[in-house]
Amino acid sequence: MDAQVDEESLRAFFEAYQEVAVLKLGELWAVPIMLRLILIENLRRIVARLQQDQKDRDLANEWMDKAEKSSQEKTSSLVSIVSDMANSDIPLSSAFVSEFSKRLSSRNPSLGIVRNWFEQKLRDEGFTSEELIHTENHNQAADQVSVSNSIKSLRFINSTDWRDFVEDISVVEAVLRTDPAGIYEQMDFTSRDHYRHVIEGLGEQSSYAEKEIAQEAIRLAKDASQNNAKSRVEHVGYYLVDDGLKDLKETIKAKTSFGARIRTLLGTYPLTFYAGSVLLLAFLFTWLFSAYMYSTELRLNTGVLVLLDVFFFLFISQLSLVLVNYVTTLLVSPDFLPRLDFSEGIPEEYSTVVTIPAMIASEEGVDKLLSDLELHYLSNTDTHLKFALLTDFTDADTETVTGDTTVLDYIHAGIQRLNQTYNQGSSIPFYLFHRPRLWNPEEKKWMAYGRKRGEVDGF
Repeated sequence: MDAQVDEESLRAFFEAYQEVAVLKLGELWAVPIMLRLILIENLRRIVARLQQDQKDRDLANEWMDKAEKSSQEKTSSLVSIVSDMANSDIPLSSAFVSEFSKRLSSRNPSLGIVRNWFEQKLRDEGFTSEELIHTENHNQAADQVSVSNSIKSLRFINSTDWRDFVEDISVVEAVLRTDPAGIYEQMDFTSRDHYRHVIEGLGEQSSYAEKEIAQEAIRLAKDASQNNAKSRVEHVGYYLVDDGLKDLKETIKAKTSFGARIRTLLGTYPLTFYAGSVLLLAFLFTWLFSAYMYSTELRLNTGVLVLLDVFFFLFISQLSLVLVNYVTTLLVSPDFLPRLDFSEGIPEEYSTVVTIPAMIASEEGVDKLLSDLELHYLSNTDTHLKFALLTDFTDADTETVTGDTTVLDYIHAGIQRLNQTYNQGSSIPFYLFHRPRLWNPEEKKWMAYGRKRGEVDGF
C-alpha cells in the first residue's frame, strides 16, 4: 500500500488476521506504535536511497567537470580522463547515469569520445541510458508519493482514537459485551479497560488464553444469573474485580505470585497487620533504647529505666505509625471503582438525587445554601439529575424555637423560586427535605434524627 494507512484497511487486515491467530490485548495496543515505527523506517529507507543517489550525482558531476576542463586543453588529456573513468569502476546507478547523460547532452561535441565510451560501457552491462533515465524519473516520482503517504499516515495515527479501534477488533471485548447483566457495555472506557487488563494479567498467570479467560468469566456470570435474578453476581465484573475473582482463578488454575499472596493476606486481616506492625516497631525501638541505656555508665536503677522505657514507647509509637503508614502506601493500592458511562447523559433508569445535608438557623445562611445549590445545578443540568437540600434545625432545649417557622418558610420559598427559574416542565429539578427535632436522651437535646452520625437516609 506504499505507506498509505487508513482505518478501514487496518480493520480489515486485523479482522482477517485474527481468524487465524487471536491477538492479545497488549499486541492490539502496540498497533499504533508499530505503525509509527514502520512509517519512520520507510522514510529512513527513502532518505538513505536519496543520499546515495545524491552521492552518485555528485560523482557524475565531478567526472564531467574533469572531462570539460580537459576538452578545453587537448585531446590527450580527455583520453586520460576516459581511461581513469574506465579504471575507477564508476557506478551505473540510475541517478549517476541520469546526471551524467544530462551533462553530456548539453555540452560541446568535443566530448564525443566520452559519450562513445559511456554508451559502450552501458551496452556491455546490458543497459541503455534511456532505460536508466526512465527508471530514475520513476523512482523520484515513487519517492514523492511514498513520502507523502507516510506523512499523511503519521497524521492519521496521531488523530485516531485508538481506544475505539482496539475495542472494535478485540476478541476479549466482544466476549465481555455478552455480560448477562448487560452492565459491561454501559460502563465508561476506563472501567472496561480495567476489566480487560485484569484478564491480561490472569493470562500471564495461567495457561488459558485471554479469550478463554473472558469466556470463563462470562460462563460463571451466566451460571449465577440462573439462580440469582438481578444480583451483582450475574455481572461479569464480580468475577474480575470483586469476590468472584477467586472463583475465576480456581477455574483457570491461575498461579498467584508471592507478592499477590501477601497483599491478599493483608487485605484479609488489615487491622491485625496494621496495629501489630505499629506495636512491633515500637517495641523494637524501645528494646534498642533500653539496651543502650543499660549499657551506658549512668547506672540507672530499674525503676527509672522502666519509667524511661514507658515514656520512650509512647513517643516512638508515633514514629512507628508514620513508618507503617508509608510502607502501607507502597504495598497496598486503592481498589478500582468501576463506573457507568454517563457522558451522553444520565438514563432515566439511573435517575439520581444529589443531596446536601445542612443546618439552617438564619436567612443569610439559607441564601448561601440556595446559591450553592443553584451552582451545582448549573454544573450539570441533566434532566434525570435532581438536587435536594436535607435541612435540620440547630440543637435546642425545646422542640421548637422562635424563628424556626420563618426560616423554614424562607428556604421553602427559595426552592420554589429555583424551580420556577429553571422550569423543566413535568420534571422538578430542586427538592427540600427537612427533619424536625426529636428528643435525644443521650445528648439531652432536641435534635434531628441521625444528625450526630451524619445520616442522609434518616428522613
